[in-house]
Amino acid sequence: EVSTRNLTLRWESSDSDGEIVSAKVYLREPDGIVKEYVASGNSFTVEDLEPGRRYEWAIEVTDDGGKSTVSSYYSFITGNQKPVIKLIQPSRIFLEGATAPLVIEWELDDPEGEDLYVEVFINTAEESLGLPVARGRNLQRYEIENLLSGRDYLLTVAAEDPGGERGTLEIPIKTRVPGLTYEYPVDGFYEKERDFSWSYLQENSGYVFRLYDSDFGPLVRKVVQNSTYKPDLTLVDGNHYYWAVSVLRDNNEYAGEPIGFIFGRPYRVELDSPKNGAIVPASGTILRWNLEGETGTIRQKELYFGEPGNLSRHTPVGDSFETGRLLPGRKYEWYVQLIDDSGVTTRSETYGFAVDNMPPEISLISPVDRGTVNESYVDLVWSGYDPDGDQLSYSVYFGTGPELELYRESMQTNQIRISGLVMNQTYRWYIVASDEKNTVTSQMRTFSTLSRQFDLEIISPATGSTSDISPVFTWRVDGMDDGEFRVFLGESQSQMSLLGTTTDNSLRYQGQLENDKTYYWRVELWRDGRLLSSTAASQFMTRPSETTTSVGDRDVTVLYFGGVFNIVSLGSAGLEIVEIPYQYDGGVSAILNGKILYVIDKTGRLNAIDFSSGRAEVVGTLVTDTTPEKMVFEGGYLWILDTKSAGAVIRVSLNSNGIPERMESIYRDWTTPVDLFVAEDLSRVYLADALSGIKILEREGTRYLDRTSSFSVPLEGYSRAVAEKDGVVFSGEAGMDGGLKLIDTERSLRSNVGRYYIVLRIEISENILYASTDKGVAIVDVSDPSSPVVLRDLELTQVDEISVSGRLLVVKSGSRMLIYDVERPNDPILLESRNE
Repeated sequence: EVSTRNLTLRWESSDSDGEIVSAKVYLREPDGIVKEYVASGNSFTVEDLEPGRRYEWAIEVTDDGGKSTVSSYYSFITGNQKPVIKLIQPSRIFLEGATAPLVIEWELDDPEGEDLYVEVFINTAEESLGLPVARGRNLQRYEIENLLSGRDYLLTVAAEDPGGERGTLEIPIKTRVPGLTYEYPVDGFYEKERDFSWSYLQENSGYVFRLYDSDFGPLVRKVVQNSTYKPDLTLVDGNHYYWAVSVLRDNNEYAGEPIGFIFGRPYRVELDSPKNGAIVPASGTILRWNLEGETGTIRQKELYFGEPGNLSRHTPVGDSFETGRLLPGRKYEWYVQLIDDSGVTTRSETYGFAVDNMPPEISLISPVDRGTVNESYVDLVWSGYDPDGDQLSYSVYFGTGPELELYRESMQTNQIRISGLVMNQTYRWYIVASDEKNTVTSQMRTFSTLSRQFDLEIISPATGSTSDISPVFTWRVDGMDDGEFRVFLGESQSQMSLLGTTTDNSLRYQGQLENDKTYYWRVELWRDGRLLSSTAASQFMTRPSETTTSVGDRDVTVLYFGGVFNIVSLGSAGLEIVEIPYQYDGGVSAILNGKILYVIDKTGRLNAIDFSSGRAEVVGTLVTDTTPEKMVFEGGYLWILDTKSAGAVIRVSLNSNGIPERMESIYRDWTTPVDLFVAEDLSRVYLADALSGIKILEREGTRYLDRTSSFSVPLEGYSRAVAEKDGVVFSGEAGMDGGLKLIDTERSLRSNVGRYYIVLRIEISENILYASTDKGVAIVDVSDPSSPVVLRDLELTQVDEISVSGRLLVVKSGSRMLIYDVERPNDPILLESRNE
């Protein structure tokens, strides 16, 4: 037997001489009717089936040559299990001592998900079931309006499914006995050593004392003769409990209602931080404590703090106290004392802590390790810091020999100029810092003096740029035809380790850096074992994720719609849209980089817009003199596809604040390109040409050369869009043989993806490709780019623009803006639709 809800049918299929492109599921119902479903992949889920029925199913698969085959039919039987009823509220302890009106709620669970016919019966404990007092489909609540005091009732809930399976729930109820009064405790707190007390003036044969924990679990049930009782049980200070009393009379038990209380004093004080035995810095700490309970009666708070045996009294207003600077290496104690309106004193525990005596910290700044100096002097610069705030002094060790001599001692400044250097010599240096208690020695650095300077310049990642987590480091050098380049990388300017060596002008990072983190890198030129030139350290930041941009745990993208830039973000807190008014007449999509928007109008005027204040503030402008067709952001650069007089690719460099600074043309030809894609490592640029197909440009030095003719795979076509994933090219084409094309240049393969006639736009985010097609928006899984899988087609009659970031998809469709959550790409959720 199988479930009636969300039953997944699975199968295996293969084709020895082709590729399976479609599958159909045939489901024969008990009445003989066969239903047909289109399946994706090797499974299909049937949402709802009737219980207790026999079904049969078969699969038909079709290959890319149009041949089909149908499997034999398999059968299965759906099950029918008994419904389950669970009491939701009130808790069963509140069904003892109950009064009308009394609302009873329960939860229904039918394993097959069928509607249930529910009947409710109520009768006294000695009566038979009788007639139902309520009935209905999926009934889950009943209110008892009349209950006689001191009686026992039984509420019965019965639920039956369409197949005749029946489940029941019996709920016993004891109504409140009249005349029973609780005296202590009746509200708030119960203090130890006191008796529970109550009164009942009518005739009785004793009482039953009941005690429960905070989860309504029974702790005590004791028959007593008097109207007071103190249980022989250790209760926990501050914990919540319930108690109740039942009256015994005529061999029957008549219940009183449960009431809650907190064990212990009405208030207490607990020390929070620093923890007992902690070590704190000499700069000081904040003593914190917590008050709990009925604090309104507290008249005064007193803090006692100081070295052991010498505590000082303080009267803080709040629940914290700043110690100020502490003596390094000493021990301190503290506690808090409360005095209430009655003069009763409550004191916390006593905590102790020690003060750390930390050594100073020192880091060398310049010259960088193994750097070059082209003057007869050098400025040694370092930084020092003492966590305890002690005064630091420095000693400088400098020279060329194996044992460095003391050059200067007891310095208070953190830099020194040393003159009289000899050219083409290697020097070494280090610094010793002291705070009179601790002494630390820095690492040793070397630098070389050179009489000739080679022009070695970093290209990418440039200073202040944002890079992929697997960056390609590139540079250029003038005045040198050969030599060895050494690339250094680190998380600080003063600590960079050797990444690798090469004779080329680029080096790819093998692996992945951390997301959203700052790194430093530099490159050195060596020949014949000598350092000839070195760049300054270049700072860059890795992207927060593989998406367009991200803020914290939110996916963020931008779309110009309705006369405003819509900054759309989606995260755990939900969807948020920030509208930034701006008059924009360009046809190129805006680019989001943190709090900066890049927009380029029809005349080629490139603006950087800061929108952090909620309005558009132009913070930088670059006149490119282009007719822009497309603009992308990759490798810390803006890339512009220019079609003013010929097809050209323009690369725009940004400064450390993300402002466009300068531009250079890296390719120009008499072509008709309409789309542009730049590889993550900047090694290739792909152009979609409306007349000739895909063009592949490869980097050589600082320029890009057309290498299209060197590939054996056909690249011709009427290309309108292009993208690349792990070396596999995707081309969107129109015309007689239009559609979404896969081009594998390594294996010289070209094939169709899906069945489309026109593809005008392509965007790739992580492992999902989005394309505007004649059907709407195609969603394609490209986690294995050589074997893409079409997951879904969003059926739209018009697609003007696609913007995607992680799980966020924004589509401009005519006069509408559609926002989707594509966390599950095969099942997109429309979050919002807006009209202009």
